[in-house]
Amino acid sequence: MRNRVLPYLLLLFPVLFSCSGNNSEVHVACERNMKGDYLLKWETYPLIDGTVKIYQSSNPELFNTQIPAIEQYIKEEYIVIPSKFLDPRQYFKLVFNKKHSVITAERLLKTDEINNCRDIGGYLNKNKIPIKWGKLYRSGSMHYASSIDAEILNEMGIKSLIDLRSSREVDIDPPQYRTPHVFNIPVVSSNLNSYINKIVFEEMKRGDILIALQDQQMEMVHNNTDRLIRIFDVLLEENNYPAIIYCNWGKDKTSLVIALLLSALDIPYEQILRDYMLSNTYIDFYRIVQDADLYPPQVQEGLTVLFSSHEEILDYVFEEINKEYGSITNYLEKELLLTTKKRERLKNLLLDQDSE
Repeated sequence: MRNRVLPYLLLLFPVLFSCSGNNSEVHVACERNMKGDYLLKWETYPLIDGTVKIYQSSNPELFNTQIPAIEQYIKEEYIVIPSKFLDPRQYFKLVFNKKHSVITAERLLKTDEINNCRDIGGYLNKNKIPIKWGKLYRSGSMHYASSIDAEILNEMGIKSLIDLRSSREVDIDPPQYRTPHVFNIPVVSSNLNSYINKIVFEEMKRGDILIALQDQQMEMVHNNTDRLIRIFDVLLEENNYPAIIYCNWGKDKTSLVIALLLSALDIPYEQILRDYMLSNTYIDFYRIVQDADLYPPQVQEGLTVLFSSHEEILDYVFEEINKEYGSITNYLEKELLLTTKKRERLKNLLLDQDSE
C-alpha cells in the first residue's frame, strides 16, 4: 500500500498533448527525474524524420525563438535537459520540422510542503486548442506552504488564491501563503472526517464509502450554486491570473470546480476524468492518515477509498447533471449563469488560441 507510484508510462498518459495538422499528429510529455532534470518525450503519427528544436523559458507566453536551447532528431523520441531544483519553473516549446509547435511543462509543481499542486495547462479541447500553461493551478491547502513554497509561487507570479475551504477550516488552518487577491469562497459539503470513525470501527465498507462520496459531490452541486457562480466570476477577470484553486487536499471540492471549468472550456470528458484521477498519483495518503500502518488491512483499505478519487464518482455526477438538465452546458448556463458570451470570455482567457 505504501508504494503508490505508478509505472512511468502510466504516469505519462494523462499528460499527453497533441498538435494536429498536415495529416500528422504530435504527442509530447514532460517530467522531471530524481536529479531535477527535465525529460521531454514525444511520439509522432505517422512517424516522421527531421529535427525538433526546443526552446526554453520561465514564461510560457514568452520564448526567444531565435536560438533553440537544444535540438534533437525526432526519431530519438526523447531528450534530457539538465536543470537545478532551485531554478524557476520551466516551460518548453517544441517545434517539429518547423511545422508543428507544442508548448509543454511538468504538470506537478515541485513544491516543498504543498500537496497535489499542479498546472491544468496543455489539455486540448474539442477543437484541439490547448489550455495555456502557467495560468491556473489546482492544489491542496496553502496552510502547509513553507517559505520555499512562497518563493516558488512568487517567481511564478501567482496573483490570486481561491480558497474553497469552510470558514472554520480557514480559522483552524490559516493559509501560510497569501497573494494580492485572496478569495474565500467556501464550498459547502459533508465533512469526510465524519466517516473516519465508522471506517475504523468497520461500519462502512467500500460500497458504503463510494455512495457517501457520490452523495457528497451531488450535495456540492445542489447546495453551492451561488458560490460556484462567484468562483466563475473570479475566473472571468483577467487581472486575477495566474491563480490557484484549492481545498484541503485538492481533491473533492477542487476536483468538482475544475471538472466544471474544463467542461466550460469544451475539454472532452475523457480528459476531464484523467485530470480528476491524477490526485491518486499526487496525494500523499500517509500525510492525510498518520500512523495508517497501525490499522488492520481492511481499515487501511477503507481509508484509502475515502481519500482517493474514483471514476464512478465523477461518472455519477456528470450522469446526474445530464439527467436533471439535459447536458452539462445547460447546467452551466441555467444554474451557474455561464452564458455563451461568458464561456467565450473564459476561453479567451485560458485557451491558447494562437497555438499552431
